[in-house]
Amino acid sequence: MKSSSKNSTWVTQKTLSNELGVTDRRIRQMVADRILPEPRDGRFHLPSCMARYQLFRHGQREDWFAFWEQLKEDAEHTQALVDEALNPASTIDQVREACRATENLFSDIRFDIAAKSKTGAERELFSQVWEERENRLMGLIVSRGIEIVAAERGIEFESIVDGFRAEIAQAEATA
Repeated sequence: MKSSSKNSTWVTQKTLSNELGVTDRRIRQMVADRILPEPRDGRFHLPSCMARYQLFRHGQREDWFAFWEQLKEDAEHTQALVDEALNPASTIDQVREACRATENLFSDIRFDIAAKSKTGAERELFSQVWEERENRLMGLIVSRGIEIVAAERGIEFESIVDGFRAEIAQAEATA
């Protein structure tokens, strides 16, 4: 379920609830349950939300197979974008594109887990496994972005990392 920001309709929660015929509260529940994707800048991508809601509520076996095939294609495309972004010659735009594709892919994986898990324990287990993978991958992508920005500004990457470490240590000391 691709959700590109180009030529897309982004709507408020109120508009989305009207489009789906559910309450605002139900929208919040479906976001919390990972049926609907998180809003970006307070707005929902209407086509993605409509497709997920229809699949969740009325999806037949062949609809789910189509979703999984699309998910596989999206994973392959995301991997190619990540490979490009992690290349030493990559640009910040390539890093952004890989980051967005990764976010979208893992959002769809979370939806699949939420919709298809049989128990809460199963949902939690698979969610944790995929969240760890997402965090590792996003860490690599963000690190590459920091390297690019640091190089553009003439800052040593290591000094940025040292700054992050100092902030983390300070936060841990005050916690």
